[in-house]
Amino acid sequence: MPRKWQPRELRLTQEYIIERYPHAIHMTRVRLGALDQPRYQGRYAPEELRALGVLRRWADAIVITEKDMVLIETKIRPTPGVVSQLEVYGELVPHTPELHQYRDRRLRLELVFAIQDPVVTEYAEKRGIRVVHFCPEWVIEYLDELYPRERRPPQARGLLPEPERE
Repeated sequence: MPRKWQPRELRLTQEYIIERYPHAIHMTRVRLGALDQPRYQGRYAPEELRALGVLRRWADAIVITEKDMVLIETKIRPTPGVVSQLEVYGELVPHTPELHQYRDRRLRLELVFAIQDPVVTEYAEKRGIRVVHFCPEWVIEYLDELYPRERRPPQARGLLPEPERE
């Protein structure tokens, strides 16, 4: 029987922010990148260009602290692709007009997940991304509904090899 869809990752994101950044400014499902897409200029009015903003990519959350702007991507079960996703989002932040007032803050990338994956963790940390394991009780109950193979990361023979040094 198919599972009923629920916005579990959004719930995980919100609970994480409340626990980790209770007094910070935060936004969820944040559109990233410039509003004025060059390929559309001259063909659309300014209002229409703003409407095209819905075509922009979106991050799970942005948290604003006194010193930092934290870009958060949350996954129940992470995959290696989430690392490059976060890196792309980080590149889009400086071009996001809604975040312009916070441009003086240091940008930090944060990957939050419920099921630990040592390969994804190492891969992200090597790229300067903070990795956080966050697994509230309701996630454990949800995992009980999954097939056993969905409750853990793919098995790996070893972690990522160290790069050869000259």
